[in-house]
Amino acid sequence: MTVQTRSPFGGLWTDRVDVDEHLEQRLQSGRFSSDLIPALTRWITDGYVILPGAADPVVCDRLAEELAGAWRDGHPHQIVVDSRTGAPRRLEAGDETRLTRAVDTHVHFPSAQELLRSPRVTEFLRAVFDADPLYFQTLVFETGSEQGLHQDTAFVVVDRPLELVGVWFALEDVRPGAGELQYAPGSHRLADHCFAPGRRHFDSGIDGHEAHVSYYPSIARRCDDAGLCVSRFLPSKGDVLVWSADLVHGGAPITDPALTRRSLVAHACPLDGPDRPAARPHFFSFLPGNRITKALPDSAARYASQYHVLLPDDVTAADVSSP
Repeated sequence: MTVQTRSPFGGLWTDRVDVDEHLEQRLQSGRFSSDLIPALTRWITDGYVILPGAADPVVCDRLAEELAGAWRDGHPHQIVVDSRTGAPRRLEAGDETRLTRAVDTHVHFPSAQELLRSPRVTEFLRAVFDADPLYFQTLVFETGSEQGLHQDTAFVVVDRPLELVGVWFALEDVRPGAGELQYAPGSHRLADHCFAPGRRHFDSGIDGHEAHVSYYPSIARRCDDAGLCVSRFLPSKGDVLVWSADLVHGGAPITDPALTRRSLVAHACPLDGPDRPAARPHFFSFLPGNRITKALPDSAARYASQYHVLLPDDVTAADVSSP
């Protein structure tokens, strides 16, 4: 039987046209607790959910302090991406935090892994994925990104584009003027934006600079045309926002440069589930050495990295270095 979803690109069970029926079926089958119904209902309707206090504030402080030390002193392994050129390089002492993003900190910072395995976050992801989650990218922001409104399907690529979520961990209380995360509730139900027939993601080599520049105002106009309002996220430390692949979101303008907006952002897709095989991050197709996934300690979740070749769970660094 053909599964009908709101998009020809498929999606999660929460994207099915008969989602209400399947919500009830999953509840009755015991796939998740009835306590998750309010969050799942918000997710289905608005395309996001806020999990207050889902991350341990003590761990948030620890990661923020460790990262502050890395920005100050540099880090021999941590990769940053220059926001002007998109080029990756090692984090150097005194790097300008507004011009660079630290990527895949979950590989080198145990406190980042501890946040990713927050039980309430894992529970929610397992419910919407019908499978265990694979975290395949993390980004750290010291300040607001000021990135224009966009959908993750344009830039974060998995082989099944709508089987993707974003997870935003607040490492501190966020105040107005800090370049808050902003999002348009309900925008995940907009018609598909394709850069070419059958392709949701932007390809710089094919689409060119103009398509990239024009994309952001076109998404904002589509929200306006649909009568969707933009909300701003002012979380307390430890709050977590999870959003679906097509939720329109971005960074508000920074109006107070003295403010920081420390956060850990992760992207995840499902591992093998009862009804389908795992989704595959795009870099699995061109970086075969980066396909290894590792288990997060004491968690059902796993992680991968585009920027680091990981060792299998049963191999240690000592094994590799020994003669």
